[in-house]
Amino acid sequence: MRGHSNITPIVLGKTFTTFVSRQKDIDLTTKGQAVEWFEQKVTHGETWVPQLLVVFDLLVTALELLRIRPEKAGHRAGQGKFSSSGPPEEQPSGLPNLKMSWGDDGEVAEWKVVMDWWLRRCSFCAGRGVQGRQIEHTLRLCPSGGKKLLRTELTEAIYEEGFRALGGCPACALPREVCDAWSKNPSGQWERDLGASCQYGRQAYDTATGFFSCKNSRYRMELIESMADEGLNEFDGEEVAVWLGKKIEVMGIETSEIMRQLMWWSNILWRSIKNTQ
Repeated sequence: MRGHSNITPIVLGKTFTTFVSRQKDIDLTTKGQAVEWFEQKVTHGETWVPQLLVVFDLLVTALELLRIRPEKAGHRAGQGKFSSSGPPEEQPSGLPNLKMSWGDDGEVAEWKVVMDWWLRRCSFCAGRGVQGRQIEHTLRLCPSGGKKLLRTELTEAIYEEGFRALGGCPACALPREVCDAWSKNPSGQWERDLGASCQYGRQAYDTATGFFSCKNSRYRMELIESMADEGLNEFDGEEVAVWLGKKIEVMGIETSEIMRQLMWWSNILWRSIKNTQ
């Protein structure tokens, strides 16, 4: 269980430096390499901007997320104090209104709400600010670059190296209580029906991949900050896959960290959409 966030701007800067060094093989603590990297031009719409502006936007977004972390940490701190929560209400916008329950049956119910909403929707496009019918396709059929993400370090770690959910159904990452491919035998033990398919397929993994890899850095930074809260300092594809697959248990129901991460990412997205309507 996480406590309150211990990430300061200095720690965030060190984390970013480590991340860039590992991903780009650049030592940002060396003046020459740092200047050269920050002055590189990157595409922004139909123009070019210095890398420095991109980094600045990323760090500002991360600091904004830090300000809302006490709310998230408060949920975690109260994990043992179960509360009664009804199902989330549907808003006039058509978006779910998550109560962000924690450690109770309300949280379990909201996992399914999140998964049902993302059915045949693309988080890679939604995370970049696209809305409406333009996100009504899966990541695997994304016409805007999303399907290329199936060849990233994260997806290779999940699908090829087997770093899947350790709690619940490893195939779809949802609790076995929700997955159609699982049932209990007469002795009360879970059994996988080899003739049945998970009704959500790879949706949880693909939705997480889309959020993590979209151009809006706030989603990646939210996950990195969550991992750093637990003392982790490596954030490449394999480490992210391992963390998302970490087993958790709520009200006797097993699942993995990926369900909570999808809930938080979805809440960030839906709140931002509502704020623009």
